[in-house]
Amino acid sequence: MINFVNKIFLILTFCILSESQANDPNPENAAGYEYHKPRFTGNIDDFSDEQVIVLFRGINYLPDLFTQNERQNFIADTQIGQEIYASASYELAGEDYGAPPSNDLDEAGGQVAEEVNSLDNNDPCFVNKSYYPSCRYAMQELYSNNYKKFHNELNNPSENYAEIFNNFSFTCNPLVSFSDRAKHPLKYAYGLKNYGEHQPLLPHYDLNGRPRYPVIGRLYGVILDEATVEEVLPFNAYKAHKYGLIKLYDHYSNNIVKEREISIPGYVPGDAVTFEMDLEVPSFEGDYPEYYKKKYGLTKTRYNNYKKFFTCPLKTAQQRQDKTRELLSKIIEPGYIDNAGTSDNTLVNKLNSIVEKTLDHIGAKECKLTLDYTLE
Repeated sequence: MINFVNKIFLILTFCILSESQANDPNPENAAGYEYHKPRFTGNIDDFSDEQVIVLFRGINYLPDLFTQNERQNFIADTQIGQEIYASASYELAGEDYGAPPSNDLDEAGGQVAEEVNSLDNNDPCFVNKSYYPSCRYAMQELYSNNYKKFHNELNNPSENYAEIFNNFSFTCNPLVSFSDRAKHPLKYAYGLKNYGEHQPLLPHYDLNGRPRYPVIGRLYGVILDEATVEEVLPFNAYKAHKYGLIKLYDHYSNNIVKEREISIPGYVPGDAVTFEMDLEVPSFEGDYPEYYKKKYGLTKTRYNNYKKFFTCPLKTAQQRQDKTRELLSKIIEPGYIDNAGTSDNTLVNKLNSIVEKTLDHIGAKECKLTLDYTLE
């Protein structure tokens, strides 16, 4: 039981935060707001009757990288039909992260891709006494397993990795990571993954049940046809591990394998960026909104249970954070099937249905990515 002093401290903390830090605007409070199921809004007709792969990427609005104004400007903008660049591309172009597409960024993205792809020269190599089909495989293993060490090698290559990192003209991340499943990109976007030294942006519910940050990330979907796969050369880390060519962590506490990572060096062409979705969180202020069943998979009973929890001043900060993470996890994937139909409206199930219906509508066939940069 929390004591009286701690209770007062918690209430004062919320009051101070409320006065000194304004809430982000909540899209649900806009006049005339209506919930609409997400959909592919890019020019998907270009992929009619093609063989394609659909990949997802999630970003969280990390406070270290986004000020409130930058976050709001990013949310207000769209990247449908715009290139997605790796951090190294911004570095070489001399642009801030998230700057709009430009010729300089295109050239930088191409240079980054060329430098990374030069490692895939079919010559085997040994790194830390381990054998790899090429240096590209060794680089990907390090990147997927230990991003902090990967970043350190970019900035100060060790003797073991000099053969790889001394070839680069950049010191920032040259890869744009995706997955052919929506679950883990959603976890990244909702701040449920390990971001190393960065703290993710979470909703931070106040004692009225309002989220200080109603939009905390964004999910992207890209469609790649055979021609684009040949152009951007996406590396299938999951399949490389499956064939024993690299070793990804698969311990239950840090299972990198299940993320099914596919990495693209430099940039992704704008024509491929056909889907985006701002990842919002529910508010528990007021009565239950009926559309929450479709939007978040929340029944009225579950809504009221969360509302009771978040508006209780006796809960500790750690308890509130744990409950928030539980809520976000269940918005992504239910882990169960219920008779109320809410599990169908959780994001993984919803997105699987949207992809299937979208591709069926244009007659496209979803394929898998091989290790030799083709579709099967």
